[in-house]
Amino acid sequence: MNRGKIGLQQQPGKVGWISSSVLYAFLVIVILFPAILQSIKNGFLALIGVCAFWVMFHLNWRLGLHKTVFFWWIFYLCLGLLFIFWGHINGAVRVLPIIKLYVLYPIAYMVLVTLIRTHGSLVNVLRILIFCTIPMSVLVILQVLSVMGLTLPGFEYIVMAFSENGLTNELSYTPRVLSSLIFLLPFMVGCLAVYSGKNRPVPRAELWFCTVLSLIAVMVGQRHVLLLILFLTPFILVALASFLRRKERRNAILSLVKALFVMAAIAWVAAYSLGGIMGWETHSLLRDFAEAFDFKHDESAMIRAEQFSALMEGVSERPVFGAGLGVGSDKYIRDPEKPWNYELRYVALLFQTGIVGFILYMSGVIWILWTGVRVIAARTTLSLHMVPMLAGFCGALVAEATNPYLNQFGHLWMLFFPVAVINMWLLDRAQAKKQSIGNFHECR
Repeated sequence: MNRGKIGLQQQPGKVGWISSSVLYAFLVIVILFPAILQSIKNGFLALIGVCAFWVMFHLNWRLGLHKTVFFWWIFYLCLGLLFIFWGHINGAVRVLPIIKLYVLYPIAYMVLVTLIRTHGSLVNVLRILIFCTIPMSVLVILQVLSVMGLTLPGFEYIVMAFSENGLTNELSYTPRVLSSLIFLLPFMVGCLAVYSGKNRPVPRAELWFCTVLSLIAVMVGQRHVLLLILFLTPFILVALASFLRRKERRNAILSLVKALFVMAAIAWVAAYSLGGIMGWETHSLLRDFAEAFDFKHDESAMIRAEQFSALMEGVSERPVFGAGLGVGSDKYIRDPEKPWNYELRYVALLFQTGIVGFILYMSGVIWILWTGVRVIAARTTLSLHMVPMLAGFCGALVAEATNPYLNQFGHLWMLFFPVAVINMWLLDRAQAKKQSIGNFHECR
């Protein structure tokens, strides 16, 4: 396997260290606090912008983006502006939040991509993703302790900061940080499957510890979408691993099978152990999960069915270019403050941008998946990193079908981290091609 140098666009010493430190601190805050602390995030974004400018200055104003990635970035900024203008014409009331989501946030995250220039910085990002699962899971486990009557001093303030429902002994407790697991859960299982020996960003014991904690958090949180992602993860990983080299493909699939057996055993023990504490019954949990897809009796499913009918009626009225970004359906308003926001995110996108806009937006998703598969098949060190990244990306896409996670700034990193790996691969390949041409001319 050709394992050439990764991240050939090196950052200058002190400048790179400072910019990387700011980047890592920002990522921890975004992953652990996806829905809160926006003012602190804005402060970090300002620092990151200064750091990116500083790095470019020391690198002779090289942006750090491959021309293909840069093209897609500009394309989506222009596309967003066009459909925002179209929505304003069609009566969108609050334009500023839409401009943030489709223009300002992508600019901010692409700046982050430019700071992930080296193999070392990418590995550190992988470590952050892995270790952030510990505080997420601990918060959920602390909730279990509170149900048992073992509430820790000051715990109620921690829960109020992280949860949507405050401190309660009901199973409706859902920490906000659990939403990050739509990416991190398949990502962690992917890490268990593909990494071995020196390739691991963290020791295997620590990786297993984080994965088990995440699994318990998913079981306690009882979010149906996380259970669905957990079920789909093996199929996603087998499909992605099939593009690895034969030996690594075989090792990845064997490691995945072993990991699934161990996780199933742990889940079984945890279900019966926690069932005694929290009054669970395994068959009732399975029944609740199945009923979540019952569009005639489950309240949440019926709401989504109503949304689907209202949005598709709007699509039939404006099928080509849609109603525009920021416009909601008159037949169903989910949130008066955000009339454009719906659980059925893809149907809402079709309603707002029409067939043309939907195809254009989905073309970028297809490009990420297609190029990601090319990275996996390229037989470089980045190939192994790409498998768990794409698995997490697919998990986020699945979750987005039922909830608008990616409509929040704190979740958009799930889209841009795979792009960062792709960008590094494209830059490495372009520079290797230049070196090859230079060597050819020298030989002549």
